[in-house]
Amino acid sequence: MTIRQAAYLFGLVRQLAPAKVIEIGRFKGGTTLVIAAAMGGTGTLWSIDSGQKEARPEWKGLGSRPYDDQIRDLIERFHLNATLLVG
Repeated sequence: MTIRQAAYLFGLVRQLAPAKVIEIGRFKGGTTLVIAAAMGGTGTLWSIDSGQKEARPEWKGLGSRPYDDQIRDLIERFHLNATLLVG
């Protein structure tokens, strides 16, 4: 996603001020973080994806972690109200 797309999405979510959001499909989680940040802790985001993606599989064993684990860390660090569902 470009910075313009992220800014537009952030502004749209902020303006609509939804109480609940369901995101279907997550890839690396950029949209998940933008939506959750735009909600500002006033709503709940559920991000659903069919499977966990590995970050740079060619780097296995060098400290890389799955994208979902990295996203969960950021959600916790910034106190965002989002839940990642994998299945």
